[in-house]
Amino acid sequence: MTPIVKHTDVVIIGGGIAGVAAAVAAAKDGSNVVLVEKAPYLGGKATAAEVGTICGLYKYNHANEPDFIVNGFAQSFAQQLQASSQTKPLINEYHLAYLPYQVAHFKILCSQLLQQAGVTVLQWSTVVEVLQQDNLITQVHIQTADSLLHYHTKSAVDCSGESLVAKFLSLPLIESDNYQAAAQVFTLSGIKETNETRLAFIILKAISSAIYNKTLPDYFDRIYLIPGSLHNGIASFKVGVPIPVTLRAGNLQLLQQTALRFITEMVDFLRTHVNACQHILLEHIADEIGIRTGVRTTGKYILQSSDILEGKHFEDAIANGSWPIEIWQQNKRVAMQYFAKDSYYQIPVGCLQSAHINNLFIGGRCISATDDAIASARVMGICLQTGYSAGILAAGNAQNKPMEQSIKCIQKTQLLYSFPQVE
Repeated sequence: MTPIVKHTDVVIIGGGIAGVAAAVAAAKDGSNVVLVEKAPYLGGKATAAEVGTICGLYKYNHANEPDFIVNGFAQSFAQQLQASSQTKPLINEYHLAYLPYQVAHFKILCSQLLQQAGVTVLQWSTVVEVLQQDNLITQVHIQTADSLLHYHTKSAVDCSGESLVAKFLSLPLIESDNYQAAAQVFTLSGIKETNETRLAFIILKAISSAIYNKTLPDYFDRIYLIPGSLHNGIASFKVGVPIPVTLRAGNLQLLQQTALRFITEMVDFLRTHVNACQHILLEHIADEIGIRTGVRTTGKYILQSSDILEGKHFEDAIANGSWPIEIWQQNKRVAMQYFAKDSYYQIPVGCLQSAHINNLFIGGRCISATDDAIASARVMGICLQTGYSAGILAAGNAQNKPMEQSIKCIQKTQLLYSFPQVE
């Protein structure tokens, strides 16, 4: 196949929430932008894995009303999604606020924002090669459904969630033997209970009793009702898959097969042991299994768990973090590590800059962070911020703007709270 040669200012890899934010940011800053997405629709794990809630948008405090910790694009995205989904933020018993959403409206909003910004979107497309010279990315080769495109670019942003660019260039990665437990979302209809809290309680009570009596294996207690999803007898749930996530060859297929068996057994159990679920039907299983964390790109700064727990602030901050460290282990339910209420931490610009390629920027789940730190920084409210900031940085680089100017722009328009600022 003869390649088609094209030129652009910025290439964004990944059309999830961080990639969409990065593309909108770079385009609004005056750059020509191409976004590459392997799926037929946008939203990444938010839509393909049907996560169902956006965390990390609001302050962590004792208030009964959600209060934004984010500003600019992240806040605007949340408000538009809330309006179209006809949902409202919820607060759990641990004083953590989050926003439920409708998956279909999430997809539509992403498409609308990219169209309005004038971004060239390549769906059903994959990056097949990345070329670099003198520590600069020069070309990104993209296979679409019917063409091979060779894009000459001035900047690149990796929002793939998998550090694809770093892998193509054989750059040092932040890796683990095992990653956080995967989750599979599914939807049931025919539920007779109308109260979410009560439904979650009676399901967990029945499962706990069966585990205690050894009629169910221990891992069955890893089922969670997705908050805000119960309507007209239909609700969505996620189950923690009891197989280690290694990301090695065949691991994804094994996770998916195990999840399907788990869900089938779970539905059978609920029908026979929970009165409110006697007539349930398995309506739907999300297209993708939820992989929470993976390989990260090594940046100029590696975010640490101590930065989060101590509420550290940075002069070159480009995002505010207000979600605790949330670790989903294989053999346990979720474990949370909190920082002080009314506090928050910040992510410095170095987490979004490759330590080895001068025009490579990173947003979303593959920013430069330790295993524990990414367990907080991976949530969508923070990915919106790191994605948007990476887009501003990439556009500034393409236009030869001083880095300090791009940082100041991010702090002024995107950070609701930030100190001290770069002068």
